[in-house]
Amino acid sequence: MTFYDAMHRLFAGMMRTLYRVRVTGAENEPMEGPCLICANHTSMSDVIILSAVTHRRVRYMAKAELFRIPLISKFLSSLGAYPVRRGQNDVGSIKRSIELLSEGELVCIFPQGTRKPKVDPRTTKVYSGAAMIASRAHASVLPAYIKTKGNRTRLFRRTEVIFGRQIPYDEYSAYYGDGKYADVIKYIFDKVCELGSESSTPEIKDTSEAG
Repeated sequence: MTFYDAMHRLFAGMMRTLYRVRVTGAENEPMEGPCLICANHTSMSDVIILSAVTHRRVRYMAKAELFRIPLISKFLSSLGAYPVRRGQNDVGSIKRSIELLSEGELVCIFPQGTRKPKVDPRTTKVYSGAAMIASRAHASVLPAYIKTKGNRTRLFRRTEVIFGRQIPYDEYSAYYGDGKYADVIKYIFDKVCELGSESSTPEIKDTSEAG
C-alpha cells in the first residue's frame, strides 16, 4: 500500500465521520484518462473531501509558501499537490496542470479562485484559467458541487458531493469565441451550479488565474 493509499483511506473515514459526507453521481467519475474536476469552493476542507470520495488520485494546487517547508512540501507532494503563486498569473502552475492532464491525471481546480463561504456560488466571480487548462489538454471536465447548509462547511453537518455528467472537450470547446475562455468557463460553471440549483449566472473575470 502506498502512502497516498493509506492517507486516502484515513481521510475517507474522517470525512464521512466529521462532515457526514454523502456522494451522488459517483458513477460519473472517469476511471482513467485526463479529466479536470471543476467545483465550487466554500472551505479549506474541499480538497480533502473531494480527494476522499474519488477513486483516483486527485492532483491539485496549493499555495507556494507551504512548499518552502521541506517536511510539509514532501507531505503535500505525496498527496498530489503542486505549488501555485496566488495573486498573480503563475505560468509554471498552469503549465504543470496541463502536463498532468496530458499524462492522463485527474486534476482539481476551483474556478472561483478562493474560498467563498456562506455565499451562493452563482453570484461569485469565476476565473477562466480552468477552461484554458482543460482546453489546451483536450481534457474532459467533471463538474462537482459541494452542497452544505448555507454554503458553509461545518463539523458533523451533512455535506453532499454531487458529480455531474462529464463534459467532453468537443462540447465545451464549442463556446470558445471572441471572449476567449470566458464563455467556456461560464458554460462549465453553470453546469457546476446546476448540480446544486436550477440555474446559475456567475460573473466572469477573464484572466488566466486558476485556483
